[in-house]
Amino acid sequence: FLPAIPPTLAPPPVSTAPPVSTAPPVSTAPPVSTAPPAPTSTAPTGTDRTPESPTAQPTGDVYPEDTPRAHTDARSWLPVELLGAGLTAAGLLWLLRRRRLRRQLAADLGDLPPHPTPAAAGAEAAAGGGADLDGAEFLHLALLLLAATAEHTGDDLPDLHTAYLSAATLDLHFAAPTSLTPPPPYTALTGTHWQLPRAVDARTLDPDGTLADATIAPYPGLTLLGYTTPTAAAADGRVAILIDLEHVRSVHLRGAPERTDAVLRFAALGLLTSGWATYLQLTVAGLPEPLTDAAPDRAETVDDLDSPLTVLETQHASQLARLQRGGAPTLTARITGAGPAPHLLLVATEPASAAQADRLADLAYPGPRTGIGILSATALPYPGLTID
Repeated sequence: FLPAIPPTLAPPPVSTAPPVSTAPPVSTAPPVSTAPPAPTSTAPTGTDRTPESPTAQPTGDVYPEDTPRAHTDARSWLPVELLGAGLTAAGLLWLLRRRRLRRQLAADLGDLPPHPTPAAAGAEAAAGGGADLDGAEFLHLALLLLAATAEHTGDDLPDLHTAYLSAATLDLHFAAPTSLTPPPPYTALTGTHWQLPRAVDARTLDPDGTLADATIAPYPGLTLLGYTTPTAAAADGRVAILIDLEHVRSVHLRGAPERTDAVLRFAALGLLTSGWATYLQLTVAGLPEPLTDAAPDRAETVDDLDSPLTVLETQHASQLARLQRGGAPTLTARITGAGPAPHLLLVATEPASAAQADRLADLAYPGPRTGIGILSATALPYPGLTID
């Protein structure tokens, strides 16, 4: 269901929408040394759009068998199939522990510690068994190191497209070469492909232990879409696939509704509990489970698209105007505290009208990074990326 990653960790055969003024290129699997191209189009004008979006074709059945697909209780946001869910399970485990600590601190002196509900206890046990706590911390510090380095040198942050996390390495693929010099212990394999060995420990990445307190997370829209299925050829086992939803602007998930909804739930829970997102707003439209109960300060659930579309349109327009006035790129502005927090929209419902569908399509059309992103099971005419 998700694109397979060969053992060399090459990007899957995906690309962002081509420029409006050119015919769509033939999509082929890029070589190991090349990241998918960046979108170079401007905001949609309603005319002269390219006729077709590139599609990521699966090269094997890599739909994560351990993606959360069910709940013990329809009233609960806590998924039970978290064994092996890796980074998402780690985020959920951190969230549950933080909640328990807050309840304990709020309790009166002498009160018994609050007991978790059976659903919460079951989810915590499952998350504890499948959580990749080391991987989540490693990814968080690795991204913070990039932000801290860019802030120190004054260089623009590289525009991240895709990240792959395995037991051996973190591989970052950027949309274009960057002026930023890779901070040790990163290695630039090419101008758009940097690699960091997992053998590097936290004290090497963050010697003073101050990165998390002093640095704003640069890529909060980095979205875990699943894992490859381990194969005999992949010595490092399965690989986590993360797409920067802000960069690609929109991803259209195609497939049976139960499978696309499962990926949306998995992505939503990962974003809600993400440890590598300092600031993030998430709107989930059309999923029956109240997933946003996991982090109500970060997210909301809606049945209709009108309100979230208005919010995204406002942010998109204001950030485009800022960029047109010569403002700093969104990523650079963000790490200095002047950029927007991303607002991501996950869509599992059909637009209520043709006008609403047009508004969604306009927002989903690839363009400059403005702090918005859309992951949709609903058809988009010109998505930045399509996954079958």
